[in-house]
Amino acid sequence: MNPRPVLLSPTKEKEIRGISGIPDDVPALPVLLSGRRTTHVTLCDCEIWDSVSDVFVLLPLGQELKPRQELQSDGDIMPTASGTVSVPIEPGAVMIAPKKSPATREGKQKVRLLTNFWEISVKSKMVYRYDVAVYLGTPTNERAIDLLRGPRDDSAAITRHRLCMDALRYALEFYRILSRGAAVIHDGAAMMFSSEDLAAALKEHSGVLMLDKNDLPESIRKLIYRVDIKTVTIEIMPCRIAAASFDIADLSAQQISEALILRKSIEDTLAYSHPFQKNRNWATLDRSWKQFYDLITNQDAVISGRFTQFGAGCLYYSNPLPDRVGFGYERFSGARKGIKFIEGKKPEPNNVVAALILDHRVGMFFKNQNLMCSIRELNGLRNVDRFDFSRKTNGRMNNKWCEVNQYVKGVRLNYLGSGSAPLSFVAIGISEVPIKELKDTLPNNARTEVSVLTKFSDTRVRINPDWPAVKYRNRGQIQHFPMELLEVAPNQRVSLEKQQIANSAPRADKPNVRLEKIHTLLEALNLHDSGYKNQFLRAFGIEIACAPKRVEGFRRSAPGIAFGGNRISQVDQAKCNWKQERDTKYVSCARVERIIIVHSDQTGKLPGNVERALSSTFRSRGIHCGRFDKVLINSGRDQEMEGQLQQVFEKNKGSKSLLIIYIDRAENKSHEFLKLMERKYLIPTQQMTAELAGKILEQRQSCGNFVSKTNLKLGGINYEVIPESFA
Repeated sequence: MNPRPVLLSPTKEKEIRGISGIPDDVPALPVLLSGRRTTHVTLCDCEIWDSVSDVFVLLPLGQELKPRQELQSDGDIMPTASGTVSVPIEPGAVMIAPKKSPATREGKQKVRLLTNFWEISVKSKMVYRYDVAVYLGTPTNERAIDLLRGPRDDSAAITRHRLCMDALRYALEFYRILSRGAAVIHDGAAMMFSSEDLAAALKEHSGVLMLDKNDLPESIRKLIYRVDIKTVTIEIMPCRIAAASFDIADLSAQQISEALILRKSIEDTLAYSHPFQKNRNWATLDRSWKQFYDLITNQDAVISGRFTQFGAGCLYYSNPLPDRVGFGYERFSGARKGIKFIEGKKPEPNNVVAALILDHRVGMFFKNQNLMCSIRELNGLRNVDRFDFSRKTNGRMNNKWCEVNQYVKGVRLNYLGSGSAPLSFVAIGISEVPIKELKDTLPNNARTEVSVLTKFSDTRVRINPDWPAVKYRNRGQIQHFPMELLEVAPNQRVSLEKQQIANSAPRADKPNVRLEKIHTLLEALNLHDSGYKNQFLRAFGIEIACAPKRVEGFRRSAPGIAFGGNRISQVDQAKCNWKQERDTKYVSCARVERIIIVHSDQTGKLPGNVERALSSTFRSRGIHCGRFDKVLINSGRDQEMEGQLQQVFEKNKGSKSLLIIYIDRAENKSHEFLKLMERKYLIPTQQMTAELAGKILEQRQSCGNFVSKTNLKLGGINYEVIPESFA
């Protein structure tokens, strides 16, 4: 049982006091009892079974919760005819919102379901947790840079975590801390788990392992950018916040709480104790357990370099997918994984096991290349020699400048320069004037101003003077860098907002393809075949199930729907949808007097196709349609097309029964503007891609879907659901 203090409104507290018989002048603590097992407790001479519902009680301060015997499986808890559960409860506690009885499964089809859960089996093994700190030292300060602190963007965090992880592993090997067959897992920050007690080995060095930079292998030295770094210092201490050690086979023990003690004060914490595990903070231990399983299932893949880790549950392959995205982007395949505690196979009380959850994912990343190369991949900039710095009539910069500024803003860039000390920074945008007009202030006492082109003239790289510079804010001062001298840092995910320009989101995989990719991921993570090849799992005595977990599900029959004239539609069991015949009528058919087709097709073929297809389908579905009008607008810049489209709305804003259909290319981002016009002028609109308009006469299903949505837009009703009684 898990009692916890709660806040009640004065009215609710007064109500509970009246039922519980607690006077208003007696101090009492509102407590919510919510549990998952049939624990029988005595509270204020009141017996409560917490397996059924959440129960609020007012507990007089100083009163204890005394555990008693467990209930039998065929206890006195019985559902009533109303669907609620009857609980034997006496005055002293109030039941609020009892749980409903389980839904009936009569007439449901049983199906076997294959999950993406793999059970994790463990042996009795003590795991030791340590706190880790890593510092980079200069000749004057051994702890000049704390590697556990720093920028939080993807590229900087991953480089920092990789340096910590590789340096720690090298230090343990250099000082021979680990014995043969032992292993440690590290999150690249402050947390480390070990398969053996390292206290004796670390005591010889007082828990401090220092490495000279010159003794480090080249793979680690190249992660240290500053040239004045001389040492790497690693501190390893037993964990002081959470449990310093725990038995990974004792997972179910945390579900047992034979004694629950409520402190005499509201400020005191609800404490748990167990005869075999004293003074454990179960909430913290549960978090440590989950972190341990998350890390150990990642460790082999990350250490080997096959995957890059973005948090415990997000990993991506180190090499991109072969398909070309453009826009300075590339795709990486990866894994979304997690750990859940689920019910195990054995029919034992408190039988809880850990399970690995694995799924396939694809992420979009910035290409690790010259920034100018990435910008040239944007639409309309490949061969532009003079960048457009014009402003709109409202004083704001033009759309292309805004697009590039949004693209660059927030991206980490590396400037190697002509010296030996590289610079890495996060850009805040681009300049509003060409680089030839910019000046920077030198960091000298005289605060000398110098032209940006002159500042970078010794780089021997041709800089286009008519392009913008990238802006970087350093201690309140803005500095400018030419795009030609900047490199996009690796390991940077593209935000969803910036992915919109690519307009090429991958489609969902079919279940069999998705399952195959998940199994490929399992093998790439070295967790297949029970994980016997994984040195970290082997060192901790952990095995992964050979096959994913299978469960039994219940499938209810699909609801019936009726179209016009009470015509019942048959369910297509294979496709899980409802079939519509050619002469199927809607329940309530809309009426529109005029339809305007706005297009930019000079041949007139596309609007002709749309008119013929819609006229035929409207008649068969029962929609009353008047005449079709076609309006041609000139294709050109987005601003010009938006202006012409707005003129169409302005001209017809007084019409009472009107629908505007806009035909545009799929890659154009005109949908948002079209919906803005719809709300502004209160004229219903529909958008159709030019690709669909060219094939709509042959694609009857697509045409039917378009007409169904149009009928709803115009106020009609397509079908009615046949009422039925189900849980």
